[in-house]
Amino acid sequence: MSPHRVLQIPSKATPFEISTRPTPTPGPGQVLVKNKAVGVNLIDHFMQSFGIYIPEDKYPFIVGQEAAGVVEAIGDDVTSLKVGDEVQVLASSFAQIIIDDNQVLPRWSRPDHV
Repeated sequence: MSPHRVLQIPSKATPFEISTRPTPTPGPGQVLVKNKAVGVNLIDHFMQSFGIYIPEDKYPFIVGQEAAGVVEAIGDDVTSLKVGDEVQVLASSFAQIIIDDNQVLPRWSRPDHV
């Protein structure tokens, strides 16, 4: 797969930056979600501005706490979702990401006009 863009904190208490990363392939029990909407939270600002809650060995760190998107690929052993499902995600979300199947909430209901 081609690279994708991410919003990350490159090092402790530094400004956000847009970067690219290789798009991973889901492994067993994992799901690849293409984000359609992401949320910016106050905690993202605290993590960036003050360098809190991020262990030193986790930089560069992808920010974001929740997103909504479409399942693009699934790994072996994933039975609760299929490619094309719309899902909610609770994970570092400013990227096209692989997440554990347990962090993906099932398809949501939304009005047709949204």
